[in-house]
Amino acid sequence: TYTVTVSLIPPVSEIVVLGNATSITDGDATPSLADFTDFGSIPVASGTAVRSFTIQNTGTGPLTLGTLILGGTQSADFSVTTAPAVSVAAGGSTSFQITFDPSAADLRTATLSFTNNDSDESPFNFSIQGIGYTATEVTVVAWAESQGLSGPAAAPSATPFNDGVSNLLKNAFNMPLTGPNVSGLTPGTGTSGLPAITAPNTGGPPASIRIEYIRRIGSGLIYTPLYSLNDLSHFTPMTATPTVTPIDANWERVVVNQPLGLPLPKTTFSRVSVTAP
Repeated sequence: TYTVTVSLIPPVSEIVVLGNATSITDGDATPSLADFTDFGSIPVASGTAVRSFTIQNTGTGPLTLGTLILGGTQSADFSVTTAPAVSVAAGGSTSFQITFDPSAADLRTATLSFTNNDSDESPFNFSIQGIGYTATEVTVVAWAESQGLSGPAAAPSATPFNDGVSNLLKNAFNMPLTGPNVSGLTPGTGTSGLPAITAPNTGGPPASIRIEYIRRIGSGLIYTPLYSLNDLSHFTPMTATPTVTPIDANWERVVVNQPLGLPLPKTTFSRVSVTAP
């Protein structure tokens, strides 16, 4: 007598999500350019980035998919422009597209999630992000890329060489992006470097403070010379009339001598703020 036992294994679905042919882990909270979860840098209100993603069913049964849901306070900057199929046969796949259209400058983030009938990956969710840039910042990015940087390292706020000087400042003060650089401007003759700050040597508290910097002509960047009396936490815009001298078609020299008034401070600080509108 022989006994034959037959076990029936029910069909199961198994979800795999790909971006740029790279697998995205369920619950991934670290967006990456490599798998399209980082949409890169886009001009605010004048550009978009569209990324395509693929959902595969590597199981033996049909995979059913729920509606794609975007979440987070900045989710309105992302939209589902092409939805996936509601069902994927075993061994099959479907795709969807997300569009990033930043409404403001700086980092924009969101989450993407959808239910499915994979027994241990529902809802499937991951984080996405992109950076919105103003038109002036886009110019800075293009300049950084022309000097060999790319991706997040080319962002205006990035300090790719860990020297404390951002790409935006190096662009503003004609400093190359070939490596660490904290060089200062040589007063009177220099054409590159961080602002030069001096005070008259009177043997006592200075009656004025002098700041000299170069300014990129027609860049759209906003240069604001500032000073502070005895306090690094409160800077005030300088009110003295600047002296501006052309250097060439792209650069000009700016010198501001700011009287400090009475009583004279024991310590005076100065800096130049550079911002992109």
